[in-house]
Amino acid sequence: MNTLTAVILCVASSVAYTAAALLQRRIAHQSVIAALWDQRWWWAALLNTGGAVLHVAALRFGPLLLVQPFGLLTLVLAVVAVAVGQRRRVTGDEWRGVVLTCAGLAGLLALIDAKATSTITPAELPLLLGATAVVLLALQAVARREGASNLWFAAAAGVTFGVTSALSQTLTVGVTTTGLAVLVSPPALLALGALLVLVAAGVAFTQISYRRRFSAAIATSTLVNPVVAALIGTVLLGESLVGGPLGVLAGLGCAAMAIIGIATLAPSAVPEPRAKSVTAQQEA
Repeated sequence: MNTLTAVILCVASSVAYTAAALLQRRIAHQSVIAALWDQRWWWAALLNTGGAVLHVAALRFGPLLLVQPFGLLTLVLAVVAVAVGQRRRVTGDEWRGVVLTCAGLAGLLALIDAKATSTITPAELPLLLGATAVVLLALQAVARREGASNLWFAAAAGVTFGVTSALSQTLTVGVTTTGLAVLVSPPALLALGALLVLVAAGVAFTQISYRRRFSAAIATSTLVNPVVAALIGTVLLGESLVGGPLGVLAGLGCAAMAIIGIATLAPSAVPEPRAKSVTAQQEA
């Protein structure tokens, strides 16, 4: 277990994910199929792939409860990147959001019991995938109702990426401890197939959610992702916080602080596109 290595890889992954999100926002008005013909989508895909590789590498060196909360940095970095791009100073509200988010994240990291990384067992895998399918189908059904918010798609994206992190950790630990031969076992094949399907679904959900209220969408997926991963980590992987019940209370307080920070940052994350420019692109 190398906590410092995991933290460095997590930060690098967040940088890649932030850059990808900013690129995806520029083409969010397009359909998922149309976006495939835009080179910016492929640059975003490359960055997302790089972020995913770094994320998976981090999962080899740290538990899910340690790695996943770093996704909160994506919104923090997006706010800073937008301020730099607009050649302006970070506002007071933005600074408060950054401080609250980072303080909450730091508190969580200090409380996490960085013990040896555990994995999802073959018996638990079908239960996890079944529960994931039910949740995603429910979210998609609600999201497709007339007048429904795009945040339902953002929540679905957060769920998919939270589960894919747990699957990635299981496969990565299996390969690094027992070799590539583990990938031909039935549980590993099931996990690998589910991982590919969930990644594709997550990309589609993300692209759709960015069409409207981008800031709220990225904040929603950023929060849902670690929440789902934390549930998997505590329920299936036996991960925990130090300090017993007091540690759990302190962890909830740190999580609340981070959530308030994210909520403060969300309106400033990325300016919504001008309606005129979108209309012009649609007419072209």
